[in-house]
Amino acid sequence: FIFNNDSFLKNNDDEMAQSILGIVNESLMQNSNQPQNYNYLIFYLSLSLKLNKAFNEAYFYSAQLYQNLKKYRKAEEFYNKIENDHSLYLESQINIAINKSYEKKLEEAEKNLIFLLNSKPQNERVLVALADLYRTSKQYKKAIQVYSKTLNNLSIDENQKWKLLYKRGICYEKLDNWKSAE
Repeated sequence: FIFNNDSFLKNNDDEMAQSILGIVNESLMQNSNQPQNYNYLIFYLSLSLKLNKAFNEAYFYSAQLYQNLKKYRKAEEFYNKIENDHSLYLESQINIAINKSYEKKLEEAEKNLIFLLNSKPQNERVLVALADLYRTSKQYKKAIQVYSKTLNNLSIDENQKWKLLYKRGICYEKLDNWKSAE
């Protein structure tokens, strides 16, 4: 699978790197409900990155694995290798901010998310991540403002809308504003 394609030897490093990533992806999907031994997956991803040093997906998967292992600095190293114009860039930067909040680096997390908002002011994922950061760090008034901005300014599907309303309600409850919470 890695080195052969329909009985022909692959001679393209990018194709082999993609095949290795396919093995990692398949392994993660097959074992999604079981604890993982990430060492062998990280090994395969490192092989993939040796073959293709600009393989954004392999950087993303590596970062995800380190994040699952709670090795947030190592995860950040891999997230930061993803190119700015790649579709995984925004998700990577949001994950860096979330990881900083796990490390109790709330100011850095907030700074990262605000930086992202400056370049993508109406991005729902960034807004929700910022609101969630404020809520989990007990900055309820700020969280309410961002949840409200998201709910009022963006067209959000119904499934996401009720989640945001619920989270905003929690913030109102924490501030003893029961009428708004209800």
